[in-house]
Amino acid sequence: MQQILSDSRVRLARELADLQLHQGDVGVVRGSWHYPTVAYEVEFRPTGKPLRVLLLDHEIIPAPANSEGTI
Repeated sequence: MQQILSDSRVRLARELADLQLHQGDVGVVRGSWHYPTVAYEVEFRPTGKPLRVLLLDHEIIPAPANSEGTI
């Protein structure tokens, strides 16, 4: 799997309906934690305003830099 760093673009691997986020939505990693488990703070903009979500490594997929999605 491709390494995920701060400012990397990622795709959401699952639906988070209560946050108005859908599988495949593109976000930007703003922070990461590696202990006790790997997790990432990812910023999405589902309504135009920034929304930051803490996600586990299996909940996101690296996205190409030119991938579609509004950030």
